[in-house]
Amino acid sequence: MHDQISTTTFFIKDGLSYLQLDHDRFEMMFHALQNAHGAEKKEILIQLSKQLLEHMALENEHLDPLIEGQLGHEWVKKCQQDDDNTKLLLDTIKNSANNEELNTNIEKLISLQREHMKNEELEIFVDLRAKLNQDQLEVLYNSLETAKKQLEAPGNARHALEAMRNRVVHA
Repeated sequence: MHDQISTTTFFIKDGLSYLQLDHDRFEMMFHALQNAHGAEKKEILIQLSKQLLEHMALENEHLDPLIEGQLGHEWVKKCQQDDDNTKLLLDTIKNSANNEELNTNIEKLISLQREHMKNEELEIFVDLRAKLNQDQLEVLYNSLETAKKQLEAPGNARHALEAMRNRVVHA
């Protein structure tokens, strides 16, 4: 009889790592956006806008309560300010009059998001990991994954995101 060796990949369900994967995707999109032109730039902006809005909605609903409870209101306030500024920049990008203005606003958006992600990853996530146990991180993961699937489901909040998609950028 032949022995079979079974390999199992272990995946730890961790809500903070789940959010960090989004950050990694955003970084790739930022790089692509900075090197794109015309219709390609517009399509990347549409996707980036959609994904940023979804990510912010997930964080507002599922991460901010943890931050508030574990780290205090000041971090939540800072994150909400970043979200408000991101939404304003997305609207400004949508209304950019020319390519120079568009590119300037894109760079502002990228800079804001990179700073926001750095604060989350190097401060907020580190502090939360020190305070939360693995079960709490798994609950966060499960709630984020469920909420994301609901956002992506046909007929749900996607309509609002599609409306944003149709309004974003005249690249």
